[in-house]
Amino acid sequence: MQYIKARIAEKYNSSTGEIGSFWNERFGSAIIEHSDNPENYLLWLLWYIGFNPVRKKLSRDPRENYVGFINCYLVKGYEAQVRITLHEYFSRLGNTFEDCVKKFLWYEEAYLKRLAVYF
Repeated sequence: MQYIKARIAEKYNSSTGEIGSFWNERFGSAIIEHSDNPENYLLWLLWYIGFNPVRKKLSRDPRENYVGFINCYLVKGYEAQVRITLHEYFSRLGNTFEDCVKKFLWYEEAYLKRLAVYF
């Protein structure tokens, strides 16, 4: 986790011209496979991470983020700045990429309902 967090912080700081730490003390690392429902947790967590810049008021939509990954899960063949491998949990959502996207968008709706509590 330390390595992943450091690489994300480097990429974010490089793209925004920021310096310093990216993760605050509230951030906790949890093993997804140890959750009650790993598949649901991961798919919801992807939206949580995707909406980080929205919560920080750096953008209005995770699809518009210059540095991000969410479009890899929404647009077939989308090329992010770094190579993204779609998680097998996403692939299990349907028989085609389009079916997977439709079901994945349900997790965005669930996330937005929870996010609305904070705004």
